[in-house]
Amino acid sequence: RGIIDRLELDADGNLIVTDYKTGRAPGLRYEQNRLAGVHFYSFLCEEVLGRRPAAIRLMYLRSGEVITATPSAQSVRFITTRTQAVWKAVEKACTEGDFKPRQGPLCTSCAYQPWCPAFGGDPSLAAVEAPVRFGSLAAA
Repeated sequence: RGIIDRLELDADGNLIVTDYKTGRAPGLRYEQNRLAGVHFYSFLCEEVLGRRPAAIRLMYLRSGEVITATPSAQSVRFITTRTQAVWKAVEKACTEGDFKPRQGPLCTSCAYQPWCPAFGGDPSLAAVEAPVRFGSLAAA
């Protein structure tokens, strides 16, 4: 997931990253959490374009509200460290063939749950049982 919605230069030639949102703007308490994805785009701009954006923005289309932040060396360093840690974990899981599932809030709506090891299921039965349970939907 993740596509930079708008990457532009302002009147002074500064790079600005804007992410358009269709939902409601978050309360002040949740703004920083919502900016995490746009901070990642800032990291990508540094890696790919060789320059840090002067500003990152979330633009809520319904209300017109704009939340703006300035990426810092510290915020980019944090994203870099986090990205490297995730990459190492992925490499380790691939090397060891160890992909442990974790239960989360989206599990309640997951059709795979009966076969998921996190719920005591057997994934090897999914290929046989899912077509029976879901009919042609699983075969499509």
